Amino acid sequence: MKEAFILVTAKTMQEFEWAIKTIEESHGHVLHSYPPNVVIATLQPNMASHLVGQPGIASVDLDQITDEKLESAPTEIQMAMMTWNEHLRARKGKASRDGTSRGLSWGDPGRLPPDPPPHIQERLRRRERMMQRPKKPGKKKSPQV
Repeated sequence: MKEAFILVTAKTMQEFEWAIKTIEESHGHVLHSYPPNVVIATLQPNMASHLVGQPGIASVDLDQITDEKLESAPTEIQMAMMTWNEHLRARKGKASRDGTSRGLSWGDPGRLPPDPPPHIQERLRRRERMMQRPKKPGKKKSPQV
């Protein structure tokens, strides 16, 4: 299985979901989606060319996205493309540093999201402390007959 950046031509969520269904029917596994135009999925390498041309699928990239393609894309898609390219660079960098070809995966359970900003992190910690406090026993109301 190989990770793929899939550009979708959907204009509505229904069309986007149809494109996801097409990917899954091709034995793909969606790892991330950025509606309505980008899906990150794992595919069997031979399925990438099969997907291109299917209804709702504009392109499938298994490697870095070229500068020409990136520059011609709308701004919101450019951001996803740059993130994809950075993901691949990080994976190649890790493989060269530790001598493995495993690299990083979008779906790797060992990956953690970035820490939130300090003020949000403090708010979360306050809520956690409030939830851990024992509840004070109160008087129960007697049922009315």
